[in-house]
Amino acid sequence: MLTKSKYILLFLVSSTLFYSCKSTKVNTNFPFKLIETSYYRWSGGQPGVKGTNVVLKIRNANLTNFEADSIYFNNKVVKAETHIKKDTIIFMGYFTEYKAPVDLELTPQLNNKIPLLAFQNPYHLIDNEAIFTYFLNGKKQFIKISNLKETDKNYYP
Repeated sequence: MLTKSKYILLFLVSSTLFYSCKSTKVNTNFPFKLIETSYYRWSGGQPGVKGTNVVLKIRNANLTNFEADSIYFNNKVVKAETHIKKDTIIFMGYFTEYKAPVDLELTPQLNNKIPLLAFQNPYHLIDNEAIFTYFLNGKKQFIKISNLKETDKNYYP
């Protein structure tokens, strides 16, 4: 059972997270030209194994003092991976939605002991928008990417 002090602490932590996320400044200018922004859904060969990949492409540019950080999409965030192909640099976000089996014996006990925190969406994005974070000259930058194009779904055996 949670005591009054635990509820107060939980409220303070939640409100701190909410206000710190609201102060995040999102840029609309990226130091390089994005030539393609898209995402596609995929499903694997086993039941429940599926996800979404976000693809951000730029022309090969001088990336001095530039480091990709993360991609925020559909209320999830992952580390951005960088791939270089000929004259294009690709930033990928791999969002996996694996559904693990639920232990029915353990779940009711956990629900009584662990309070659920409401997740605050710091960016207020719609379905086809993403946030790409990166470091430029050691300073963290955010860019909002609108109108991500959904491409064909991929099925893996």
